[in-house]
Amino acid sequence: VWPVVNGLFFTLLDLVGLKDAAARLEDWLGGRVAPMMLDNVEADPFLLLVHHRHRFDFWDPIRPIFRLLLPEGFPAHPHRGFETVTMTLKGGLRHRDSFGMKQEYGDGDVQWLTAGRGMLHEEMWTSDEGGNAELYQLWLNLPRENKMDPPKLQVIGQSPDAIAPVPEVRTPEATVKVIGGAVGDVESPIQAQTPVKLLNVVLHADQTWSLPLPPSYTCLVYVRRGPVGVGSPGSQTEVPTHHLAYLAKGPSAGEQVTLSALHSE
Repeated sequence: VWPVVNGLFFTLLDLVGLKDAAARLEDWLGGRVAPMMLDNVEADPFLLLVHHRHRFDFWDPIRPIFRLLLPEGFPAHPHRGFETVTMTLKGGLRHRDSFGMKQEYGDGDVQWLTAGRGMLHEEMWTSDEGGNAELYQLWLNLPRENKMDPPKLQVIGQSPDAIAPVPEVRTPEATVKVIGGAVGDVESPIQAQTPVKLLNVVLHADQTWSLPLPPSYTCLVYVRRGPVGVGSPGSQTEVPTHHLAYLAKGPSAGEQVTLSALHSE
């Protein structure tokens, strides 16, 4: 966690029941890393979701000491048999891997890495000049027949390495970034081995937005700022900030997912 002092303080706030205050301060000051291990049956093909929110300040008295003990990022580590989707909101990462690929991306860019039969890579924060960093990383299990595919790397956004911009759908109810799959006629340029619909949805104040979705699909909703109502108005489940919701599957799930902004910001 960067800065480490913030992370410790916000954890204490959580422990004493001040979760809303901790969430607001994390959003403002940084100091959050929240790994969410997902049930490999209920959440298949999703394996892990991590929300990072950090701040790198030159005035931080702990930072020089912390940098001696731990680099600002994630040194070389292996991946095999799954895909990682790194969705940046602000700040970014420098990527380097065992196949000689180097790239830098951030500020809204998305990296879709198919590890396949295996690779080593490192991800280091672009924190040399200080500043804020926030991103999500999602791990997707590869189908059995694709687990030994050659590794592949795709970036969308504004990075020089991007194959295309991130597609966006704007309606009166929401602004939707289409990272994987499609919304209506707007389709992501990512060629994914795991068939998913991966969206970043910003609900407009006091609005309700719906997405057609087969009831057999696994559907997860993570709320960055909330609360958000999940379900039809009148029978909603309220999901607070920094919480993850599993939606029901099967005949009772209906043919669409409905989200409502329960705040006026």
